[in-house]
Amino acid sequence: MKHCKAWILAVTAAVLLAHAPAAHAIPALQLFCPDATYNQITETWEISENTFELQVIGAVGDYGSIFDVTLAASF
Repeated sequence: MKHCKAWILAVTAAVLLAHAPAAHAIPALQLFCPDATYNQITETWEISENTFELQVIGAVGDYGSIFDVTLAASF
């Protein structure tokens, strides 16, 4: 009986997940580097110079103010 309940629960979950709408997220805070090339495979900005410009763009009109942002960078 335990296995039957678990099987029914698993099938029900699979059916619900198959019909769930796809998630769509748009980050409210994005980075852009005009001096770099974006690598879509690694999802990173790649630079070849020692100095570069980094722009932080916030979609505050759509989402409201953005607080407590921390930027960590390494080279």
